[in-house]
Amino acid sequence: MTQKKRAKAKPVAAANSPGRVKKEFPKALRMPFGTATLVLTLSIAIMYFALSGGAAYPTVRMITAGSLSAETLPFGAVTYLFDHAGLGHLIENLAGLVVFCLIVEAALSYRDGLAIFFLSGVVGGLACLAAEPQVKIIGASAGIVGLAVAGVLSDPKRGVLALAFAALLVNFAAPAAADWAAAESYKSLEQQKELAQQKAQELLAQQRPAEAQQQALVAQEKQALIEQQARTKKSEDSAGPADVAHVVGALVGAAYVIAFRREVVFSWMKKVRRFLANRT
Repeated sequence: MTQKKRAKAKPVAAANSPGRVKKEFPKALRMPFGTATLVLTLSIAIMYFALSGGAAYPTVRMITAGSLSAETLPFGAVTYLFDHAGLGHLIENLAGLVVFCLIVEAALSYRDGLAIFFLSGVVGGLACLAAEPQVKIIGASAGIVGLAVAGVLSDPKRGVLALAFAALLVNFAAPAAADWAAAESYKSLEQQKELAQQKAQELLAQQRPAEAQQQALVAQEKQALIEQQARTKKSEDSAGPADVAHVVGALVGAAYVIAFRREVVFSWMKKVRRFLANRT
């Protein structure tokens, strides 16, 4: 009897053995929900305004420096994901990133969200560069498309709803927000230029030519910023989508879920089959 009891107790001991516990992700490295979304969103926004010096639009030269091209490899394969052509491009991508990365984090984990974003973005960007070696690629959209596909595969119900919500954000809310921010930036620069010009005239009237010259230079700098932002805005409007990067990014996102998190897909597929079976 004693031997039989021991034999039956062995599977229980194995299930609670330290060997099984070690397979779990260390608690010290676990992060709260939304970690990947927050890290990626802040990183992209910080890089954009670092390149622009806090202005609404960075210079075309600064945008080109962070792009993916034959000249910027290998680092450009990562930096281009954080580089954007203008406010509209930035806000649209951030809107999609927040929606789809949260879906992936809810269905999978923050680690999967980061992995899918970078794998989809890097592989998609390199594929686009291979197809069109003369182009300069910027933007996080390849990584975001990978997250979108992964979200739909991992949680179809929420994923499809997220697609509809993101479409509204990207096509309506984001452009409106970008236009408003750009208009406010232009307005602020114009006001600063006019104030500097007014001060210059007042200083000249007070026979203080050196100080007046300094204010005139400030006005010229503000005018240069206005013209520079107008050039960047024109460049943003003329930029086309990187279709190859988007398609490859979507395939990478799907491949990641199927290769590494297929149990999540099988889980909702079983629920669907069970539901259909109960209906018949």
